[in-house]
Amino acid sequence: MTVTERRRGTRLGRALVALVSAGSLIAILALAASAQALTKFGSDLRNNDGSVTQATGPVICRQDAHAFDATKPCDRVAVQFLDTGSPGGNKKAPKDGIIKRINLVAFTKGHFRFDLAKVKNLHGDNGKAKIVHRGPKIDYQSSARIQTFHVHERVHKGEYLAIRSQKTSFLYCLSASESTEQLLFQPVLALNGPFTSNAGHTSTCTMLLRAVYAKGS
Repeated sequence: MTVTERRRGTRLGRALVALVSAGSLIAILALAASAQALTKFGSDLRNNDGSVTQATGPVICRQDAHAFDATKPCDRVAVQFLDTGSPGGNKKAPKDGIIKRINLVAFTKGHFRFDLAKVKNLHGDNGKAKIVHRGPKIDYQSSARIQTFHVHERVHKGEYLAIRSQKTSFLYCLSASESTEQLLFQPVLALNGPFTSNAGHTSTCTMLLRAVYAKGS
């Protein structure tokens, strides 16, 4: 092999190494971007300065809807997140997929049943909803930090976050808020039952709950 051929081989080898390195870097950046782009919907859970939004205290169903029985649970369907904002503007599921995590911030410990709902005819304080998926019971703790619970729940585009509980501690309630953040139902809704009117029963408190899709879903 001549000196010229050896030089050409060396240059070719360097070019191949650079090409492989560039490809590896692109792959790493793509993976990082994918991890950061996990689809989420519900509450953003953070303030504009990046701090965690804090819950304002436990609320029983009757505090929001005075006609309700204080000893029984109600269904809460979160239809807006005006007081905290939603990640990517997603107040409901933006696509089909698998929810792998739910996040919340709670004032005191408690528990609830995690559900998904469909909503129609939503106008002001009134709307109709039905529970289309009943998830697991979640036991949460008092924490100023964001709590994470691992689940495996199929969700379809357009479905809303919903919970069933008698007392809820992961609500952000502003005294001046007038927006309808949740539709409330009592008696509780049957799974896959008919669309039912909330009969004007609402809450102006924002639910501090967020769902996170599986990576790549």
